[in-house]
Amino acid sequence: MIEINLSPTKKAGSITNVGGIDLSLINVKMMFIAMLIMFIPEMVLTDMWESEKSQLNIKFMTLQQEYKKIGKKVRELGAIEKQVEALKEQEQKLAKKLDTVKQIINKRQNPFKVLHYIASNIPPEVWVVNITLNDKALEITGYSRNWKSIGSFLENLKNSIFFERGIEYSKATELNKEKGMDRYEPFSIKARVQSFK
Repeated sequence: MIEINLSPTKKAGSITNVGGIDLSLINVKMMFIAMLIMFIPEMVLTDMWESEKSQLNIKFMTLQQEYKKIGKKVRELGAIEKQVEALKEQEQKLAKKLDTVKQIINKRQNPFKVLHYIASNIPPEVWVVNITLNDKALEITGYSRNWKSIGSFLENLKNSIFFERGIEYSKATELNKEKGMDRYEPFSIKARVQSFK
């Protein structure tokens, strides 16, 4: 008996069958339109995007150069900032030293101006025998021809900027009267120096 297969099948070696895909079923017009839509805009847009890309690359390069310049300035400013901080520290150290020097100068007592003031304001009838300056305590002992000269001398001392207001006067008992000094009044003045300047 002979068997015949009546179902239509394509031959295995057909040109329209490539890789299991039947090319005879593909619509050629639509494939061509799809290829045009796929490749033509890319060619046109690529040129347009290339010009935009080149412009953006130029901007990027200029911005990168500016960034490098600014980064260099920032590094330079960082070095300057370190110098400024070092100078501030040094300024603080110098300010402390200056305060110390001012304290030493303020403690230093140069009695020249005080003694010069006393010497230039002694009335002619007053003789100073002894001047003692211990820290800021001043004691002046001497003789005077009359009470008026002692009062004038006390007023001169009270009007001075060098002495505090509490100036004390007393009769000097520790002075030994020499011969011929019986008619003169011994005195002792105690005052505190408030400023040596």
